[in-house]
Amino acid sequence: ILSVREVAIPEPPRARIYPSIKCQECGESFMEIRGRVVNGKIVCKECFSRMT
Repeated sequence: ILSVREVAIPEPPRARIYPSIKCQECGESFMEIRGRVVNGKIVCKECFSRMT
């Protein structure tokens, strides 16, 4: 009823690792690409939503 066979699956690309930076408002660390700029400060998403 069932048959098993080996298949060739290509290896997925490696994930990019972004550096962590600290929010200039609350001090929490977050991934660099998630940062937002408000009033010249780089802030996390939570502080951004609170400040706007």
